[in-house]
Amino acid sequence: MASKRRLRRKACGAKLRFNSHEEALIFLQERHLRGMAPYPCGFCGHYHVGHPNRHQRQAITASKDKTLW
Repeated sequence: MASKRRLRRKACGAKLRFNSHEEALIFLQERHLRGMAPYPCGFCGHYHVGHPNRHQRQAITASKDKTLW
């Protein structure tokens, strides 16, 4: 079983931390990073930026499809 310290280090150790969802979005827009999204971290309570997983991508495309009709 993995230690909590190792899990935390892997989850948010070397990642950029943002205080809010809006700060992370501004960072993405300034860097022109497409296909990435901010998400809350369960360990540090801040927001990180990363690629959405399969379930999140499906939800995003489903919400876009609803807006088209």
